[in-house]
Amino acid sequence: KPGEGEGSETIRALETQVKELTNEMRKRELDSLKGLVGNLSSQVTDLREHISKESKLEGRYALMDKTIATIDSQLTGFRSDARPLIESFASGGGREPSKRSPEEKAKIAKGLKVAVAQERRARELEDKLLFGVRES
Repeated sequence: KPGEGEGSETIRALETQVKELTNEMRKRELDSLKGLVGNLSSQVTDLREHISKESKLEGRYALMDKTIATIDSQLTGFRSDARPLIESFASGGGREPSKRSPEEKAKIAKGLKVAVAQERRARELEDKLLFGVRES
């Protein structure tokens, strides 16, 4: 009968071996792909962390720049008062700078407090918006 005998069993054994080898090859390919996907996943995680840190640094730099500009605008009165002192030092002496009144000192102190409070609120808002972090 066809399909019986030694030749048929050899063919079936070969077919079984081919199926096993095919399955083993597929398994190896899947394992290799799993490893590559895992590697890519860790690289993406590293990139996200790096981007997050860079964004945070850039945000901090922008806030610091804004804070410095605010403080600078608050200290303009101080700098105009200091200019004669600097000029007197440069010329080797001369008149002393004018004294500040208590009102001027209070105005400068208030401006600095406002600038510091604005910077603190901006930093908290940045952390909350970018990272979902609440700083106290």
